[in-house]
Amino acid sequence: RNGAAEWKGDIDAMSRYSVKTEFRGLAVAAHDGMPGASNLAGTLDANDRDGRLHIETQAATFTLPKLFADPIAFDTLRGDVAWQRDGNESQLQFKDVAFANGDAAGTTTGSWRPRAGGFGDVDIRAQLSRVNISSTHRYLPLGAGQGVKDWLRHALVKGTSSDAKLTLAGDLAQFPFAAGKGGQFVFAAKTQDATLQYAEAWPPITEIVGDV
Repeated sequence: RNGAAEWKGDIDAMSRYSVKTEFRGLAVAAHDGMPGASNLAGTLDANDRDGRLHIETQAATFTLPKLFADPIAFDTLRGDVAWQRDGNESQLQFKDVAFANGDAAGTTTGSWRPRAGGFGDVDIRAQLSRVNISSTHRYLPLGAGQGVKDWLRHALVKGTSSDAKLTLAGDLAQFPFAAGKGGQFVFAAKTQDATLQYAEAWPPITEIVGDV
């Protein structure tokens, strides 16, 4: 609604285009390494070279096939996203994005750049005001490997945090950046009532309160 669009060439093979609109219930399929989403509301100003998206929506889902194995659902989502394309190069940026779902709530700023044959380069900073520690495995990037995700799923039995920070920066193909090689991954949280099951043969450590 309240939109305008222009293009050059056949509709199925446009050489240039531009679109500016307000929208509700928008769905965009993931394509050519770029993310997809469903049930978005906000404003869009885009062309064949770059674009800007302001999101203010509820019950939205994002698909990021180069970053995460499964779609990520949000109860509420508000913020700004921008992207640029220059030949075969592209970049996605997001700023002051506030989000909440059943697992976490907070704000994040960052960028993602696709990398041929890999998962891409990221630079993400997040401040979390609510975290369900046992859900951590759901938000690990693909580069973490299935073994790490499985261990976190079983080891972090329960726990919450009302003050957590996340930094993820570098080439995701080298995650989790052993000895700092290829990037940086830092997750710091003040936990309450946490339970850790380090290994099946070990007794669980319960009622943990402290900094992780």
